[in-house]
Amino acid sequence: MSTRAVEEAGEDDLDGLAVFAVDDVEPESVAPVAAVEPIVMATVTEVDVAALPVEPLGPALVVVPDIEQMTLRRAAKELAAVGLKLSVRDEYGDAVPRWSWGDYEVSTQKVDAGTEVVPGATVKVKARVLRRLVSGY
Repeated sequence: MSTRAVEEAGEDDLDGLAVFAVDDVEPESVAPVAAVEPIVMATVTEVDVAALPVEPLGPALVVVPDIEQMTLRRAAKELAAVGLKLSVRDEYGDAVPRWSWGDYEVSTQKVDAGTEVVPGATVKVKARVLRRLVSGY
């Protein structure tokens, strides 16, 4: 605010403001300003991209194995060997209990074999009951 604005302002307009006139400042209390060197910006004309370090974007991917026609137990072992999990539904869409995985085989897998996925991903499959020949009467 200028000195004239301070003189014209009322008491209420100046609450909380500290106003100093330039004439009130003593020269000894002002620190001298140091000389500032200009910053020179360098331009890069050519960069060897192959020499730049490359950080991986995420965890290494794993390849989904072909588990079709395997028993669910064998398929679960194959997937666990590469760090993947198995989720199973039968042909009616019901969950297949783990204790009966030996009686089912993978009919189709949702993620195609050879696809790269993140470790720990779940591979969903449809399973069907194994047909076993029973001998006897």
